[in-house]
Amino acid sequence: MIAMQYRFVLPGDYDMDLIEQRIHNNAHLLNGFSELVMKFYLYARRDDKLCQSSHNIYAPLYLFAKSSGINEFLASSGFANLCQHFSRPSIALYLVEHSDVNALERLEQFSIALSDYAAPKSADETAPILAAHNYERWQTLQVMADDCSEVSDMVQHYRVGYVAKGSAYRASL
Repeated sequence: MIAMQYRFVLPGDYDMDLIEQRIHNNAHLLNGFSELVMKFYLYARRDDKLCQSSHNIYAPLYLFAKSSGINEFLASSGFANLCQHFSRPSIALYLVEHSDVNALERLEQFSIALSDYAAPKSADETAPILAAHNYERWQTLQVMADDCSEVSDMVQHYRVGYVAKGSAYRASL
C-alpha cells in the first residue's frame, strides 16, 4: 500500500468553513475511485479549541493499493480543479509498513507525526494506527489516535471531514 499526502497551509484569516463546505460538497466523489483504499479529508483550524492547531490547514491523506491509482488521480479533473483553486502542491509518497484500516475509518480526529526515519517498532512497543516511510526524505509518517489537545512542532492534529472508500477498500480489510 502507498500513502500520499499534500498540505495547504492557509492564511490565519482564511475562512475554514469554505474547506468544510468543499469537503461536504465533493468528498463523496472519490467513493469507488480506482485503486484507492481510502481518502481522509483532513483539516485543522486555528480556532478549534478541542483539536488544536497553530495553522489553518487542508491536508488530505490517501491510501492507494497501487501506483496506477495515484497516477489516475493526479491526472483527474478533480485534482486539476484543486490545483486551480489552491496551486499545485508538493506531494509526499510513503510506503506503508502497517495500517489498521478498521481503526482508521472510525476516527473523527487524529494526529500525524512526521519524524526522521524510524525503524519498524518491536513487538512490545505500541504501534501507530498507520506507519509509513518516505525514503527520499528519510521520514516516517505515523497516524495516532489521541485527544488532540497539545500543540507540538512534531505532531499535527486534524479533524476528519469525511472518509472516501475507493475500489480497493474491501480488499484491504
